Amino acid sequence: MVNGFSPAPSIAMQVHSLKALHSFLVERVGFQTVEARFDEGVVLLLDSDGDPLLLADAAVEDVKAYLVGTQFVFQPGDTVGFRGEGIPWLRDAESIRQRISSGFSIETRPWGERHVCIEMPDRYTLKFIALGSLEHLLDWYETGCMRELTQVLEGLAEAELDLQKAPEEWSIRYNVHHLAEVEGLYMMPILVALAQSGATLEEGPYDQKLWPEMLAYGRRALEPSLAFIRAHRQRIAQIVRLVPDSWERFVFLGKGEHMRRLSVRAMIGILVRHWMEHCDEIRVIRRAHDL
Repeated sequence: MVNGFSPAPSIAMQVHSLKALHSFLVERVGFQTVEARFDEGVVLLLDSDGDPLLLADAAVEDVKAYLVGTQFVFQPGDTVGFRGEGIPWLRDAESIRQRISSGFSIETRPWGERHVCIEMPDRYTLKFIALGSLEHLLDWYETGCMRELTQVLEGLAEAELDLQKAPEEWSIRYNVHHLAEVEGLYMMPILVALAQSGATLEEGPYDQKLWPEMLAYGRRALEPSLAFIRAHRQRIAQIVRLVPDSWERFVFLGKGEHMRRLSVRAMIGILVRHWMEHCDEIRVIRRAHDL
């Protein structure tokens, strides 16, 4: 329990129109109010997965004082993603239109995910994500992601891997090494879920600013990281295909009181989505340098 809130959230959305966004998320989207403290400028909700989400007024100076675990605070203009499976009104455009009067878009991604993006107050975009065919997702995880990365790296000289979109932002090289690090971070949760479904696993430390410096991202060749990813993903895909009910096996992952229930299908979906976001980042860097 943090600042009196239970369950304690790890994610917050900072807003200029607290009551308007709270009303939208509850009345239109279907989130549930746990506790509203409008005089304090904070509201605790349960999202579509049943996970706690904090709304905090822009005047709240220390939002992270309300958060636990791996803390993240979204700002107006951001896109915030949630799982969309099992929500009946997301099944087609007409059902969404009847529920949501504001703008929305529907997109099917190459790996089979269906993304429904809804415009909200404070320039936030709410993205609901529903998985498609599991075998198609696994094929994309095993080979499609690497094929995509190979395409975005094609033709780059070694020195061009160190190009950035802007100073202080990650280079192409950093993006690739980061992808390998994330594979390592999810390796044990996926294996624990497959071998001991329902087990609890303490989330390891990860500092996105410290790791690249301490692990020498800027001085390392890409091939060892790429080879690790290829071998690791082939291994995981092999196990997933052999273990009964592998997709629905799960682990409780987090720190202290704050634990998330993550299934194998959710974690593989996260990895594919994250990979494609970084491929897009590399494309942006290339365009910035006319490559």
